[in-house]
Amino acid sequence: AELAAAARAVYANNLRGITEITAGLSDKEAAHRPASKEWSVNEIVAHFILCERDYQSWAADMLNDKPVNDDIEYRPNVDERITALVNRLGFTSALIHELELAYSESAELLATLPDTFVQNRKHLYRRLADWALIVVPEHFAGEHREQFLTAIEAAKKQG
Repeated sequence: AELAAAARAVYANNLRGITEITAGLSDKEAAHRPASKEWSVNEIVAHFILCERDYQSWAADMLNDKPVNDDIEYRPNVDERITALVNRLGFTSALIHELELAYSESAELLATLPDTFVQNRKHLYRRLADWALIVVPEHFAGEHREQFLTAIEAAKKQG
């Protein structure tokens, strides 16, 4: 329960940051790529959604006692996957809402971890906790915040 509460705070902070950074941005601007190989704002948000989905699958593999890698790998970075999600949801507000739902689901998953997992699989529990409490906030603030700003600046210049 403590991990889920801490994760919810991290997720709320990320959502607040993304919502603030995209405030006033039109859907056309949010869809604009700064360069051919660089993500738009919408694609960055889609990447975050896919990270959460893969985090949930990673956790499920741990709960099923399947061998797991040290992280969720780079599946959330596959452009075709990102494009499919952006195309399906279409609007920035829908993408942000989907991210909110993904964060909520991740927190609920953490809240429902069985005591046996927490007690007997401490190394796996720590991996889940580290992802939620260290990787997720750094992913926005340290890794993608500037990317958001660059995409927004390019979109505003584009007009």
